[in-house]
Amino acid sequence: MTESVSIALVTMVAVIAAILGIKRNSKKAQSPKLPPNKAAKVAREAAKKEFDDNIKALNRAVEGDSAANDLADLGNKRKR
Repeated sequence: MTESVSIALVTMVAVIAAILGIKRNSKKAQSPKLPPNKAAKVAREAAKKEFDDNIKALNRAVEGDSAANDLADLGNKRKR
């Protein structure tokens, strides 16, 4: 009886070790690299340019003689 339990235990340990060894050694196939998305790049550049232009306009409005009026004008332009 004790021999059959020890044989079963050794067999289970060997099977588990084999499964873990196979999983550890098998490498995942790397997915191919996608080509760059040109449309997204153009859209990002356009959004960045618009953002930079808006920041420059805000800086000019704040540094001007009548900052409140200039900022109000920018706000009104944005609503339209």
